[in-house]
Order: sequence, then C-alpha cells, then structure tokens
Amino acid sequence: MYSDIIAPKKNSIRRITRDASFEEVSEKVYLSERPQRERKFPKMFLFLIVAVLLIGGVIYAKFSERTVMTFTPKTTTLDIRERIPIYLQVDARVAGSVNTESLPYSLIYISSKTDRNPFAPMVSATTTAPTTNTSATLSPLEIVATTTGAKMNVYLVNVTGESLPLRATTRIDINGLTYSIASAITVPVTKDVALFKDLPKYYLPGFKGTAQAQSIYAVPIDATAPTDTAVTTSEPNKSSVPEDILSLLPDTSVALRKSTIYDLVVGQTAVVTFDKKDLLVMLEKKSPAFQEYVMAFKPLVDVVSYKVQVADYELDSAPDTGRPMAFKKLILEITPIMDEQKTKTIFINFSLDAMEVIQNQIAKFATLDISSTPFWSSSVAGEGKVEVKTIAE
Repeated sequence: MYSDIIAPKKNSIRRITRDASFEEVSEKVYLSERPQRERKFPKMFLFLIVAVLLIGGVIYAKFSERTVMTFTPKTTTLDIRERIPIYLQVDARVAGSVNTESLPYSLIYISSKTDRNPFAPMVSATTTAPTTNTSATLSPLEIVATTTGAKMNVYLVNVTGESLPLRATTRIDINGLTYSIASAITVPVTKDVALFKDLPKYYLPGFKGTAQAQSIYAVPIDATAPTDTAVTTSEPNKSSVPEDILSLLPDTSVALRKSTIYDLVVGQTAVVTFDKKDLLVMLEKKSPAFQEYVMAFKPLVDVVSYKVQVADYELDSAPDTGRPMAFKKLILEITPIMDEQKTKTIFINFSLDAMEVIQNQIAKFATLDISSTPFWSSSVAGEGKVEVKTIAE
C-alpha cells in the first residue's frame, strides 16, 4: 500500500534549511544595521528646570540686593604757607565795606564775670580816674591847622558805643582855627569819659546834624589832667583759651586755641574765632594744598563736610591795637565727615565702576569700602537697601 505523502529529496531538505538560515542571518544583519531610534529628553521637563532656576535667581537677587558702604576718614595735616590777611568783622561793619581778599574774624572777650555775654566787650561803669590798663584807648593825636600849619595834640573822645572811622582831612574847630587829621583813623570807644567831664570839648563839624554830633569830640592835651601813667599801656601775659569759652562755640566756629590776644582798644583779653565756612572759602582761594584736598572730594561734595582745627599758627598783629592783621603761619588738622543719610539716597543705583573711581580718588584722605550682594551686581543697590557706616580712624 502506498502513502500519498512523498518524502522530499535529501538535497531539497538541505537547500530549504540553507535558505532559512540565510534569511535568518539576513534579518539579523538588517536589524543590526538599521539605525536605532533616538531617545528624546522631554522638552517640557527641561523647560521646567530652566524656569525654576530663573525664577529662583530673580527672587534671590531681589531679596538679597544690598550695598554696604564703610567710610573711614583720615585726619590730614595741612601746612598753609601762604600769608592770609584777616580783619575784625566789627571794624568792617563800621567802615561799611567788606574786603573779599581777607578773612573776617570775631573776638570773644574773657571776663571773670559769669553774668555777661562773652561775645561782646565789657564796658566799664567806673567814674574813677583811669588806671594803666583801662586808659589804653587814650592815644594822643596830632592835628594840623589848615591855614597856619600850627600843630596840636589832642585826645579824641568817642562815646557813641562803637568804634568810629574818620577819614583823612576830617576837620576839628578849636579856638577859631580849623584843624584837620592827616590820615584816616578809627577812633575806639573811650572807656573813662568821666576824666574829661569838666574840660573843654571841641566837636567835629562833619558830624553836625547827625546822631553822633555830641558823641565824638576833641580835648586838647594841655587842657587835660591825665598823667603819663594814664596813657601808658601794658599788655598782660597771654594765656591759654579757657575750656568753658570753647564749649560755648558752635560747630560752625573755629577758635585759635593756643593763646588769647590782648585787645588794646577795649583793654581786654580775647579769643580769636573764625566762621568755618569763611575760613574754608578763603583757604580755597589762597592755598594750593587745600585746593588739592577739596578737589579729591569733589565727587562727594554734596555728602562730605569737614571738621577743622587749628593745630598751630603765628599772627601778625597791629602794634597800636593788638588785633591780628594776618596769619604768617597756619597749620590745620582737617577731617572729612560723611553725611550718611544723604549718601544713602544720592548714590542709589550708582555704577560700581564709577564708585571705584571715587574710592581711588579719595584714598589719600579717606577710605571708602563698598560691598554689594548678589555677587554679580554691577551697581549700588536701590532705595532702602543701602547702608552707610562711618568708622573712626
């Protein structure tokens, strides 16, 4: 009996197997050579990370923004070698003129009394004959008759209450002759008028019709009774300036602390003081050393002021009045003072590069340290986020 299935030939089985193996190998080669599909990082996740970093950075920058400025002043000694003319403010006011090329000063008179104004000269109420010091204002004056050339020595008595300037050729009528003054003078207040109470008085025609007409007059010396000692002056020893006087001075004043002066015009010891603003303005005109100092702080002109003390000095004084006329020598100690409140507002959002220029410019006279957060800041922090500190040298 024969089966319907016919067995394949051996060579056919071998070929089929070979073909199957070839297809399997080919499939494997194809799969290995086919490019693999790239795995892509989720874009949304990447965007989220970047957004978190950015928002975090902004929040950090906003809440950490801060600038601290630390100002350390240095006390600088300036040797002012230029001669600086000075004048008493009262004299200028009486004369009705102001010398812009000279430095004005004031005198604080020293007295043992405690119930008086130390900023005004003490007026004596005594009616006794003058002593050596109280008659310091009695200075003989030579006058010349305009017609005959005759000369006469007189005392000019001034009871107006203030020094009175008289110009050259001021006339004085005495016994029918007209005399005149050779040069301009300033007549100080006469302290002891009682000395001339019963003596002839010769008034100055130029004051006729004015309030001073009866308050300024001449008394011929040969008609008076003052002795030689009455017109002799002796200057007391100069002393150091009392601390209680210095404590009364405002911060806007600068005193010559080394010693007092003796004012021969009023016969009293006095302290010389200057207005600080006037002193600085005059120094800026006269002294190259001070000009250099001020120029260094020019970028900080709105926030820096100066503490000024006179360390040493030499005065040139008038021999007839004892009042100073000029500084022959002046050594100052000057320290910059920063206004912290103004600095906080003026320099907000200011470029740190510009601040570095200022730091280098003032380095000789002061130190300005600046620290800002965050570290990448390129400018001073904004309003309300700036702190300014001053550290003593």
